[in-house]
Amino acid sequence: SGSMNETLDGEKKIDIAKRSVNSYVDTLGTDVNLSLLAYGHVGSNSAADKPVSCDTIEEKYYLGPVNGSVVKEKVNAIPAKGWTPITKALDKADAILSTHPGEDNRIILVSDGEETCGGNPVAAAQRIKTSKARVDVIGFDVEGAAEAELKNISVQGGGGYISIDSANDFSVVINQGTLDVVTSGAIVNIGADGKLDVKTDGAAGKMDGGNLDVKADGTTVKMVPGKAPEVGLPKGIPGL
Repeated sequence: SGSMNETLDGEKKIDIAKRSVNSYVDTLGTDVNLSLLAYGHVGSNSAADKPVSCDTIEEKYYLGPVNGSVVKEKVNAIPAKGWTPITKALDKADAILSTHPGEDNRIILVSDGEETCGGNPVAAAQRIKTSKARVDVIGFDVEGAAEAELKNISVQGGGGYISIDSANDFSVVINQGTLDVVTSGAIVNIGADGKLDVKTDGAAGKMDGGNLDVKADGTTVKMVPGKAPEVGLPKGIPGL
């Protein structure tokens, strides 16, 4: 959406996202089928352009084996403008993945805001989970109601959520695949400054740096400065 033109650490959010997604593409093997969707990326943020923006979900790279150079070309061409039709984007992704039933189907939603086109993305995530796909969510510099909605999408979609507050954090998450952090009542948020916030159904803890070990309700978190956090969740959780 148009808010991706805002800056974070002196750099446009859209540029951070593109660079990070392109780095992620480099990690994918030939056994992975990938599709790239852009949503709401036409028109402008004006009310007059809302209908066309909300109705535009475009598959930029059709589901198939990863051709890195082509995917990156498509990523780099996506503009930051328009509204945020998350629900329609999730439904489109689910329809695409339905052509590959019984496989390890996953949607990674990247958003810096909440649904603005009148849809119900949480309900969409529930439907997708029922169809045996998983929804992971990266909340990009969000807070308040927007973050609450994005977290709920991940939980109802059987996936992971992480909140990104800096360009460096975003790259680490994409490259290290630390999306499996929130499921079935366990929430782990790691900030750019090393702050960690852990919440489960039975415990909550916070840390402002240094080593930390958390154990609660079968969920374990170990964090050492300079290393990616190690997160263990109870066995039997869908999607793990």
